[in-house]
Amino acid sequence: MVAHLRSEDPSVLRQVYWASFSNPCTNVFKPFYLHGPKIPAEYSKGSSTYFEDSPWWWANRVKLLCDLNYGALAPTARGVFDATEAWEVQRQRTAESTVQRLLEQGNEERAVQLLQEFINENCGRTTEEYRMLNRTLPAMLRTVGVKYLFLDYARGWTSKAGVPLLLNDPHPPS
Repeated sequence: MVAHLRSEDPSVLRQVYWASFSNPCTNVFKPFYLHGPKIPAEYSKGSSTYFEDSPWWWANRVKLLCDLNYGALAPTARGVFDATEAWEVQRQRTAESTVQRLLEQGNEERAVQLLQEFINENCGRTTEEYRMLNRTLPAMLRTVGVKYLFLDYARGWTSKAGVPLLLNDPHPPS
């Protein structure tokens, strides 16, 4: 999460919450405004067990798939999401400039509506990206195989640093 707090701005632009539903290394940040616009209903779905219509679970499945072979899969996820985040930042500038102008004209209702459209557009794009990655990453994984990069990293680091985490010795000291 990234909280963008701007005390000098009008209330509808003052607090922007950039949310990522999972590890940002293999996921995307999406901006949400805390005054006026609403989070799309689809993005409030979730449960403690996998729910196939939940963006939170789509995001976490992308992360879990990337964890199975980070070196092979993470660049694909980052490639998709880097482009999205760059697009969002540019689109945010344009939207907020228009919102500022609308607010100066006294049209707060249209300003909030414009921010809602921006949020909906971002969430719609991200929904399609999550769905696409949840289809393509498993196919890639079947090709490249599973390689637990983080476990390999933890083994190497703990071995070098002498940290007893039971990762390197099948018979650890008691």
